[in-house]
Amino acid sequence: MDYVYIPLGGSRVSVPRIYFNLLVTMFISGLWHGAGLNFIVWGLLHGLMLAVNRWWRHRSGNVAAKSVVGAWGSWSLTFVAVNFAWAFFCMDIHTALFYFQRLIWG
Repeated sequence: MDYVYIPLGGSRVSVPRIYFNLLVTMFISGLWHGAGLNFIVWGLLHGLMLAVNRWWRHRSGNVAAKSVVGAWGSWSLTFVAVNFAWAFFCMDIHTALFYFQRLIWG
């Protein structure tokens, strides 16, 4: 955050630029973990998830924090999305895609 996100302007810039900053920061985080395509996909997925989360909180007025069901649903969705992305971190692209194919279609 201190070396990439803040120098890009952090969250003190226009809204589209905030989303861009999140994607670039997580893309670089993926490259930092390894130069393989799977790490880049992992970083971009996390950047996309952060951007969608920020957009949703702004759009909905952070409704998830106002109810137990909303908080539980948000936690569950985050858990599933992050675990989905971890498959790309620990497997190469072809293996991860095969894993999801087998997971969905058997």
